[in-house]
Amino acid sequence: MGENKILVGLMTLYIISLGFQSLLNLPIVGHRIQIPEFVFLTIILFSIFNYKSISFSLNKMDYIILFYLVLNIISSVWNKSELSSYLETLGRFYLFGVYFIFKTITSNWNISRLKDYVINNFYLLGIISSIIALIGWMIAMYTNESNLLATSYENYPYFGTIYRIRGATPTPTMFAVLLSFCAFLLTVLIIEKKSKRKINLFLLGIILISCFLTFSKTFLLIISGIALIFFHKKKLFKRYKYLEAILIFSVSLLFIVSSHFLFFKSDSDWNQKLENTPFSTNEILYKNDKVIILESFYIFSKRCAIEISKINPIIGIGPANFNKSMYQLDKNEYPALNKLMGVDPHSVYFGTFAENGFSGLICVILMFYLMLKKLKRIKIEEPVFVYALFMIFVLLLIEGITTDIMNFRNLWVIMGIVEGIRVEKYKKEELILLS
Repeated sequence: MGENKILVGLMTLYIISLGFQSLLNLPIVGHRIQIPEFVFLTIILFSIFNYKSISFSLNKMDYIILFYLVLNIISSVWNKSELSSYLETLGRFYLFGVYFIFKTITSNWNISRLKDYVINNFYLLGIISSIIALIGWMIAMYTNESNLLATSYENYPYFGTIYRIRGATPTPTMFAVLLSFCAFLLTVLIIEKKSKRKINLFLLGIILISCFLTFSKTFLLIISGIALIFFHKKKLFKRYKYLEAILIFSVSLLFIVSSHFLFFKSDSDWNQKLENTPFSTNEILYKNDKVIILESFYIFSKRCAIEISKINPIIGIGPANFNKSMYQLDKNEYPALNKLMGVDPHSVYFGTFAENGFSGLICVILMFYLMLKKLKRIKIEEPVFVYALFMIFVLLLIEGITTDIMNFRNLWVIMGIVEGIRVEKYKKEELILLS
């Protein structure tokens, strides 16, 4: 597809619209269709009227995604699914469209121009979304009432009753993941542009405050990712061969433990506080005179996903059928069902395994593997920017342990942008520089 300024402008508008994903509630489709979808529809209509400039090219990643999408259809039909399953599948085809548009347009750009486009747009998205969300949080604190941008959570572990920022997105964690992209890319500007470093640090501070006020564990990943980007710039990973792997593994382990287990003093009343909340199954995993460890709902949802996956381990039970399948589980074996019936898988890996089977899980793993592999191969131009993209996918891989990220629109935008980079060109430039 040849470049067109109007089309590029519409793509920019799409990125900005990612900050507004929970404003509409329409008949039949509910919250599935939001402002980004109307922008995307405009992009498609514009592309159709300019079809002569469209050229299609499929590669390995495209075929994997298409296989994944076909698998969703087969799984829905095989399991005689209801409308919600087909809507979920249709939504994934739409996300492939988002990926394909961004991939096709940006594949004609050099990486310097790509960097400016991506950073400037996500930078703007982060600032606008953060400021609006912070205003919503301050209003919630002042009125002591939840609103669209900040929601009250009673007896939230470790913090008590709090207001969590979610911006104009469905959940606080989704908002934190969205802002993580912005934070990593803004860090590139801070590192490279000394003349505007103070203002960029100030703006990064606003984004980080918004991230913190989501009270999501994603904040740990964001801070760690920013640190790793600075370490990469200082070339610490070249001097200390295994430092990068050790740091990523350590952060991942901390994230897993803090998400799946709740630690309290043995004489605290947190076990009673959490009895009627969705954060814990109320099961005590360990207790002594000093500490009590409770099972979080993340462990429970994964146990349910493993049991549900046994129904059809090859192609799964069908998209959006997880909650329905929970009613088939034995309440004697899973007593927490009385409290947590209807929770989502809360894991891209376990959720995909349950809904799309082993075949779907392999597709998802291959997608991320190819993304990370490609980014590792680009070493000549814009190394800090490329590493920031790499850290986005590392964060998503870790976040995927406790979150179903495959329906995140921002994921597919970045996937398309990364897949559009022509690695072969940079390999040739590397040979010229070395000769």
